Amino acid sequence: MSDATAILASIPSPFKDRMEETSELLLLSRSEVVKVAQKERIKVDASASRDDIVRQLVAGRIKREFAAPKPKPKAKPKKGKKS
Repeated sequence: MSDATAILASIPSPFKDRMEETSELLLLSRSEVVKVAQKERIKVDASASRDDIVRQLVAGRIKREFAAPKPKPKAKPKKGKKS
């Protein structure tokens, strides 16, 4: 069983990076976390705690990372007189 744990621990995981990001965000003050959220265009409730804002930030980052790419809009032919 310990071999399986060692193997899983050796695999690079995006969750390890998430934990590091989250711990870095938790070191910031509430006002600094709000600034980071505003830069990432996340709406922040005035009554939300710092931990709630950090949860929103991490959830938003995960959603953006795994979101399906948006299709490019097709060019529409311009309406005009035919010659």
